[in-house]
Amino acid sequence: MKQKEICIYTKKELTIEKNASKDIKISKEHIISAALGGKEIIYISESVNNSFSEIENRLITGYFKYYKVNNMIGKRGNKENLKTNLIIGKVDGKEFLGYRDSNGRFFDNGLSQILLNETLFPETFQGKNDNSTEKEEKEFIEVIKKKLIEKKYKIIEFEFERKQVIIVQELDNEYLIIAVQTNEIIENKEIELILKNLSCNFKTEEIKIKQKNNIDCKEIYSFNIKEMEWFVAKIGFNIFAYLDSEKKLILKEIFDPLRNYILNKNLRSKYLTCEIKIENRRNTILKQEINKFVELGILLKKSYKECRNKNMEIFNKKFNEKSEGKHVLVIYKNHHNLEGILKLFEDYHHIIFTDKFTEEFEEIFYSSNYIYD
Repeated sequence: MKQKEICIYTKKELTIEKNASKDIKISKEHIISAALGGKEIIYISESVNNSFSEIENRLITGYFKYYKVNNMIGKRGNKENLKTNLIIGKVDGKEFLGYRDSNGRFFDNGLSQILLNETLFPETFQGKNDNSTEKEEKEFIEVIKKKLIEKKYKIIEFEFERKQVIIVQELDNEYLIIAVQTNEIIENKEIELILKNLSCNFKTEEIKIKQKNNIDCKEIYSFNIKEMEWFVAKIGFNIFAYLDSEKKLILKEIFDPLRNYILNKNLRSKYLTCEIKIENRRNTILKQEINKFVELGILLKKSYKECRNKNMEIFNKKFNEKSEGKHVLVIYKNHHNLEGILKLFEDYHHIIFTDKFTEEFEEIFYSSNYIYD
């Protein structure tokens, strides 16, 4: 840390004094949240840092959960902290486990699994294909019993619609995953009961998921659009400050509108009411609220894919390096605008830092791998 640090949001000089008030007490801020694989830091005030947490946590555990599990990013960007990348699917009222591919489609990847009801008795079976045999089911049950006795299993919590347990074998066949309802406890006595029930004579219903065109996947990336816009703006501003290490630009008054929007988190104040003409409708005017700082380009939302494609096209023209597996920000001048394209996982967002930039400016870039080495 340098001798003198200034918070980029409050513009106040920071101190390391333990008894200092939080608005001037120094605090580390990851420019991209550590939970998303961010590593580099800047220094801001403790009070500002604390005020960001609530919205960040909602997005990280909501929308970004999809990217975290598909890229195997754990709690602090570490692979080892991630429990599983399985998600919940549903067919004919029955829940089961599988994976979501990079295009957002559900696939089970040939997983065998058995669902136990709330009494831990076998209820349904899903084989590796839709023509699984009774022999396959019996063999799978023997595998389950063996691994339960050897204690080769992991217990993972899921938000199921009802109290139940799903047992699935990992793709590497080393461990079983015992998926339980959130806050449910599976201990030795429950394992013993499962073993007992699996040794009984029973007949399960088979779920034929591969014959279903539309599998109802449990939504794991719901989020508030206005909060996402704020989050993108904050990450962009943080990275800009990190690149502007001597703070020759970031503290300038022309960036105060964006700075204050991020600092105050008034998620309505950033909207301009614009009048947009509707094509093929004579004299028709639609009033629409548009964010004046951020234009989202989101892969997982159809309504934002057009913006994403446009932003990605600009990004690809300006960033010639390989960007796969990286968060990237490109900052460039466009007339009197200082703008950026932020690639966050597979989303491409457009940021306007200011519309009053008159200085000469050469494009600058930031890139960082998702995952800690």
